[in-house]
Amino acid sequence: MSRWNISKRIKKKVSDVIDKAHRRGITPSLQEIKSNKDRLYGLAQRVTSKSYEFIKSVLEPIPEEQIDPTSEKSQQTETVESSVPAIRIRERSDIEIFSESRQIRFLFHFTRARNLRFILEEGLFSNDKLNAMGREVLDPNRNDGRPDHVCLSISFPNYQMFFRYSSGEQNEWVLLLLCPSLLWENECLFFPYNAAKRELKERPSTSFNNVAAFRDMFDQNIQGNTRSNQIHCSYTTSPQAEVMVPRHVPVSKILEIHFYNSLSPPNRQLLESNNFRYVISRRYFGPRSDFQLWRQH
Repeated sequence: MSRWNISKRIKKKVSDVIDKAHRRGITPSLQEIKSNKDRLYGLAQRVTSKSYEFIKSVLEPIPEEQIDPTSEKSQQTETVESSVPAIRIRERSDIEIFSESRQIRFLFHFTRARNLRFILEEGLFSNDKLNAMGREVLDPNRNDGRPDHVCLSISFPNYQMFFRYSSGEQNEWVLLLLCPSLLWENECLFFPYNAAKRELKERPSTSFNNVAAFRDMFDQNIQGNTRSNQIHCSYTTSPQAEVMVPRHVPVSKILEIHFYNSLSPPNRQLLESNNFRYVISRRYFGPRSDFQLWRQH
């Protein structure tokens, strides 16, 4: 069976499951259904076993003991095939709601192209885990003092740091575009600018692991600069704002991989044989449109 046919069957199955939710008396908002469908359909393009794990995380089974067999709703489900599990749309967190209001579609992480095979097999690990595994560590000093977290950027790479590492050899680096669900599925830390700055470094993690800290990343004024009206609403105000995910980012959260102008035959074979989406584009290898504002930071 072709990959296209498999993907089509996954999409139809998801639609059927959501429709049966209504037959069980569950009526999530149209916005919730559309949002969940879009995520599921996007991941279904990958057509891997990870699609099923993602479906389970969005559409949670309802334990049978929570269903009252004497209720009208329960009686309506007797016609539903026993092979289709009862489901409910999970409750959305404030972080997810705010993320959608800012139209955040992906997160970024940059790494050397030579690390790609390991990442596509194992995912992204924090510095302390990489050291224990004997793997290459990009920033061994980690002046932010949090080596047990993976650093990500929202909607655009931290180009100031990226330039310091990749200048003159951009073709040796790749950009990973990651699913934004990492923001609300983990105990993330949200920093409005460079987390290594002393005033942020000295504060406890509990100051940064909440929706208020997430909103602060989009404040109108940060470090004496006013947010530019040239940037998209999904961009953080400071280009050095950081999200830190504890310990590990699984492979299933990788949506797309960007290359500067080419990729090696082994990497091409690796990506195509595992149905990973990749793009050759310089769009995110340059600075943001408001780079003049941040020359001094």
